[in-house]
Amino acid sequence: MNRFFSPFNPFDEAAKLASETAWTKDDPTPCPDWIAGLIGRNVRDFIATRVPGFTHIPNQADYESALYHPHAIRYHFQTRGRQIHPSAAAPFAPWRIELARFDVPIGYVGIVRSFGQYLGINTLQGWTVLNTMGNPFADTDAGIPGTWIFRLSPFHGESLPWVSVLNPIPERPGMHYPDMPESGGIWYPAGTAAAQSVRLTVPSGYSLRVFWQSEAATVQPGAAVILKGQIQGAYSSRSLDVTRGQWT
Repeated sequence: MNRFFSPFNPFDEAAKLASETAWTKDDPTPCPDWIAGLIGRNVRDFIATRVPGFTHIPNQADYESALYHPHAIRYHFQTRGRQIHPSAAAPFAPWRIELARFDVPIGYVGIVRSFGQYLGINTLQGWTVLNTMGNPFADTDAGIPGTWIFRLSPFHGESLPWVSVLNPIPERPGMHYPDMPESGGIWYPAGTAAAQSVRLTVPSGYSLRVFWQSEAATVQPGAAVILKGQIQGAYSSRSLDVTRGQWT
């Protein structure tokens, strides 16, 4: 306990002297209660008035906390909802629309486990959904062929403006995402088993962004994407095993 005292307890020698005067170890009788009480009270009073209380939580590695521990997987769900071509009437110009993001802060690693696609056309009778099981080319058949594009952008906690632009320039936002750069058709219809079959790794400090880029059309398209998965702490030897386990 001496490491807590600065200076050392001034009652130590007084308590020792009182104990030796009133009672010694060779005395067969027990120590009087008033002597034991006096010694104990001096010690308690000194501790209560001189030992500072702890006013902060001791330093702890992030990966050992309940929130950031590699085994504490944090669920991510992100969709922008259905986005409709901004033109009011045909012809409908080529369109690039950003539909969903999966943000991974610095110090984490992300795993996207679900990618759901939705496409529809707006008719006089309402929306016709093109998510037909067994026909990934339903978009082309309906006259709204397009390309799904995955890009990476640095993420430092601030959100970039959402993209929606007509007649887009060839340059695309962000950086190339090698695992799933782009595709055409509806191979992962939202709400189906196929939509749950992806495993996309998102590196620390990046946001995975999903775009749909349509060609010119005579009908008004609408599109949506949903991304689901989790993020977890990256700086631990245990993270690698947990990350690999997400593929099972």
